[in-house]
Amino acid sequence: MIHRKKVLFFLHSSTGGAERVTITIGKMLPKDEFEVKYILIDKIKGNITSFIPPEYEVEYYHCYNIWLGATAKILGCLKKEHPYAVFCSSMSLSVRVLLAAHFVGNIKIIIRNCNYFSTIRWDERFLCRLTYRYADKIIAQQSEMKDDILHTINLHPSKVIVLQNPLDKESINRKCDVPSPYIYEDTTKYVWVGRFDKTKGQDILAKAFVKVARSNSKAHLYFVGTYNIKDDFFQQVQKIIIDGCVQDRVHFIGFDPNPYRWIKYCDCFVLPSRVEGLPNSLIEAQYIGKPVVATTCIPIIGRIIKDEVTGYTVPSEDYNAMAEAMLKAPFLGKIQMIYGSASDEEFIELFK
Repeated sequence: MIHRKKVLFFLHSSTGGAERVTITIGKMLPKDEFEVKYILIDKIKGNITSFIPPEYEVEYYHCYNIWLGATAKILGCLKKEHPYAVFCSSMSLSVRVLLAAHFVGNIKIIIRNCNYFSTIRWDERFLCRLTYRYADKIIAQQSEMKDDILHTINLHPSKVIVLQNPLDKESINRKCDVPSPYIYEDTTKYVWVGRFDKTKGQDILAKAFVKVARSNSKAHLYFVGTYNIKDDFFQQVQKIIIDGCVQDRVHFIGFDPNPYRWIKYCDCFVLPSRVEGLPNSLIEAQYIGKPVVATTCIPIIGRIIKDEVTGYTVPSEDYNAMAEAMLKAPFLGKIQMIYGSASDEEFIELFK
């Protein structure tokens, strides 16, 4: 019998870009060489398991918050599982994985930076400076992020590798092969997909849509992703919509394990973010062939969107420019993706 190398993929159980990329990388590893197991560390069991194929083993470790007991939980897991390698894509969780794996010893450690250091708290940045040296390889999502890592932490440049986010094309294609979820078909459908948070700029999009709705009586906006009606920011977004008198044309869909069906049948995908690492939802929308409107919150967005060809870029916070771009984008029709992800082989090589 061939001995397979066990690799543990640590992630939070809520659905986000870092979590979905973690799952995709785990699925890349050849099953005849690697035994992949997903370890969820979180306060409550979230919905990320809907993206993990049933043939993979999943274990959940309850942790009240990232500060209280997370490292001890991970340490206990490593001593029980005896993995060949570990992987983590969430910076706050990565520092705990790094510390625990270094303490156990003889474990290959691969982490992926999910964002720029300027976007995280000072205490988390301090922990990164202490623990990143324990990693065998650190994945940066683009060249600017590698520069950010090396500027913030004293590491040898060879330890940091640039690999742009992979696309799980098989899963996207399968989930796109479904009927349209839209009730109002004879409309212009704008879609946003992700988690509700001020960094994601849903308030900017709401302001832009109020202007779009005045010019296009058939425009509808769909927010696809988990939200909390009691959250202050969500209520702020709702107020913008109500004050703009467009509440009958804005739809809060909530979490959907198949967000791709909303993208496939929309007319334009919108990314109003203030902060991003490398936005998976935008890349996936491009792959599906949809024109996109996005803020230039990070430099790479200006490289993966060609204005007037694949979509439009607008300055962060500029909802007037976003509204103008949203009115033009649907006329671009089906577009061709110009983004180039790293290959499966490049990711697999890290684990050998």
